[in-house]
Amino acid sequence: MKRTYLNLPLRILCLLLCLSLFSCSAPLPTGTETQGGAETQETAQTETVCEETTQTEEKKLQGDVAPKMLAPLPLSTVDKIPIATDGMSVDELRQICVDFMRLEMTFPWQPAKSVTYKVNDRITTLTASTVYSGTPYISNTTSGLYQLLRYYDEETGLVDTAAMGNRAKDILGNQCSGSTFWAWAKVSNSISWGGTPQITPYYGAVLIGPYTHDNTSFTSTTTSSICQKNGDQVMFESYAALQKGDGIVCNAYGTGHVEMAIADAVVVRNPDGTIDGKKSHCRFLDHTGTLSHVVTADGILRENNYGKGHEYSFTRLLGLGYLPFSLPEFHGTDPVEKAECTLDVADEPLTLKSLMKGSIQSNYYIAEISIYLYDSCGKLVGERFYCSVDGYKKSLSATVLGPTVLLQRETENASSAEILVRLATGERIAVYSGPFIG
Repeated sequence: MKRTYLNLPLRILCLLLCLSLFSCSAPLPTGTETQGGAETQETAQTETVCEETTQTEEKKLQGDVAPKMLAPLPLSTVDKIPIATDGMSVDELRQICVDFMRLEMTFPWQPAKSVTYKVNDRITTLTASTVYSGTPYISNTTSGLYQLLRYYDEETGLVDTAAMGNRAKDILGNQCSGSTFWAWAKVSNSISWGGTPQITPYYGAVLIGPYTHDNTSFTSTTTSSICQKNGDQVMFESYAALQKGDGIVCNAYGTGHVEMAIADAVVVRNPDGTIDGKKSHCRFLDHTGTLSHVVTADGILRENNYGKGHEYSFTRLLGLGYLPFSLPEFHGTDPVEKAECTLDVADEPLTLKSLMKGSIQSNYYIAEISIYLYDSCGKLVGERFYCSVDGYKKSLSATVLGPTVLLQRETENASSAEILVRLATGERIAVYSGPFIG
């Protein structure tokens, strides 16, 4: 007993010394403390064990676990952009497209876990310690912001990259034609191009200004040759017709770029009435291959300038071979329609077999489809969802919700189902809600 009594103060002294050394270590900058770091501190306090963590282990920890993100945006931010209706003015319709395009480029998010993927020999790494602005650029996908947000946690600002698996390269982002297409599809269901070679009147584009061309695609020509054929002043007058929400496209034998005007063109004329191409200009927003980071080293979320776009003079537009275009909905040739979406199945109540043979159809492009399965007590027992990453479609087979063998495991106890469809307009439409037989 005497020996134990004498060692007790020494043990207390060692314990206080350990805690003192731990608390005197330099803290991480505000806003950058990792969850892993917090976990290490908690372990040291509860177990009262002083263990040194090597620099290699610290770096690995910070790279695998994301730090807290400052003031993540709620999902309702996306829903604040109005749904287009036939009663809206053209200016309102144009603003919807611009606002969604800007949101695609500026929405802040953070990978919950670092992810690396390869597309067309290009390797991209998104690190968990970084906040990114907008959807990453991936050159072979038609995904978009809606698809990315399917994995987004509005409480933390984290995107569950691990849950994407090998589909990360398809879901994490889009490209120039994809981002603009989803923005225009907020309003338009008349456009049908799949990429820059098809942005012609044949696929729904409306030529603006006096320039003309009769190409159905640009796969066998260049937009620069069209500019040269029309002449400088004709193209300048065409650029002068640009308004917010319109677009510009350049292409050479199938490879090109597309951007959206986010303001009306500013036109400066010479004394003889012709347009001064160097002084006349317009502001655009586009999606390029550069990732935009919106958090600084001190962990503070800064204003991201990327959403402000960039300015091109008319002379620069002509030199790059850009052609201006617009949407039918902006010119009254194709009015905005009320969104409709239906589930076409043979049997009611819904069965797994009839679902897999059914189809989902809409008059607008489909962004994602979700199915939720509930038991007799209303408890969720299974779910599947589909994100549009392989083309813009208004009709889809219900088989995209998952292989039958996978759904069977979840349908054994299911007695009811709900199927929701997110359209490009932003609307969520319930195409089925009722009994379900697995």
